[in-house]
Formats: sequence, structure tokens, C-alpha cells
Amino acid sequence: CEESTKIASQNRERAGECAEAALVVAECAPGGELFKMRLAGFCWGHIGNACRLKIATGVSGAFEVADCAFARCAELWMAGAAGDPYGLLDAGRVLWLEAALRKDQGRLTEALRMLDEAMPMAAKELQPFLRVSYGIVLEFLGDSERAIRVLEEAAENAPRQLLFYARFNVGVNLCHLGRHEEAEGMLPEVERLALETESRGNEVLTRWLSGRIAAGRGRKEEALGRFRSLKTELLVGG
Repeated sequence: CEESTKIASQNRERAGECAEAALVVAECAPGGELFKMRLAGFCWGHIGNACRLKIATGVSGAFEVADCAFARCAELWMAGAAGDPYGLLDAGRVLWLEAALRKDQGRLTEALRMLDEAMPMAAKELQPFLRVSYGIVLEFLGDSERAIRVLEEAAENAPRQLLFYARFNVGVNLCHLGRHEEAEGMLPEVERLALETESRGNEVLTRWLSGRIAAGRGRKEEALGRFRSLKTELLVGG
């Protein structure tokens, strides 16, 4: 499950395979039946997240499949609650994963509620991820000022693989607020972080942001050139 979330941005197919493999292991794990149900529910949450990731690739019915996976997650997770009295499995992670789906579905208030619920119970290492997710939902809700504060706080303790998303989304929110000069000032950092993630998708996002900044600063020809280049690359690359 951990590997599934770790590689999700680089390899969606592999993330799904890892989540499904985790479920196979969970079904063979030692322990009482209630704990095994709780463990299977935990795995179904990661399977649901892997299904969610396929939405971005245009896979037909991905929302429905992800919804079904999270319904199975909730059923097993709740049924097996008594089997994990010491909280070995991170309940905050399960909520975080489902909140990501609700955000993608446009159910923003529901996503924010889930993240609020997750924060007090999630493991310490998950907290920066929750805060970045929270900041992104705030952005979608139109509260860019608050989103920037949350994202900057998250960046202080974010691991390297998360830092790009925190800083990139600060840049996006600065653009929302018309603060394009500040956004341009942090662009070299965002570009460096994108390269460190070794994700083509993140490099594309960074180039899109640079085009948006150029447009916001009145450099329209530069912006159009960047957007045309991205459009051509995406159409050719699929």
C-alpha cells in the first residue's frame, strides 16, 4: 500500500498493481478475522485511489469503479474496527485517499470535511500530505489566500517527493490573486523540484504555469508560444 501511494504520480498502472497485490497478501495474513477485514478495507482504499488516478487518463467509468472500491473499503473497514484496537492501521490515510476522489468529483465540501476529520488521527508522516491536499481543495473553493498559508505551512515539513506539489500550487494561487511577479520569482524553484520528481506530468505542469505567469505579466506572445508547444507535445505524446 505504501509503495502504491509513493509511485502513484510516476506510474499509475504499477500503483494499481501494488494495491491489488497488497489485498492478496492481506487475505493470507495471520491474525483474527476482524483484523483481516480491517486490513482488507485498508487495501481497498488504495485500490480505489489507483482507480481514481485513471480518471486523468480518460478511462471510461473510472469514477464509478473508484466509488465501488471505496464503498468496499468502508464496508470492510467499519466491520473490522474492533480487530485493530491499537490503531495499527492509519485511519487518517483511508480518509485522505477518499478525500482525493471527492475532490476530483467536485464534491469539495465533502473532501474538506474528510481532511478535517483525518488530521487529528493521521500519523505524523502523513500530516504534510493532508495539508497539501487541504490547500488544493481550498484553491478549488476559491480561497487562494488561505490556500497559500496552508501550502506554505505544509512545505516546511514536506518530504522531497511532496515539496513540488506544495510549491507549484502556491504559484498557481499567486496567479489567481494577480500576484504574477511573486509567482515568477518562485518559478526556478518549482522547475528544479519538477525535475527532481522525474515526472513528465510535473514538468508539463511547470511549463503550463510559466505560460500562465507570462500571460499575467503581459507577455502574450511568449505565453501563446508556451501553450502551443505544450499542446503539440501532448497531442503527439498522448
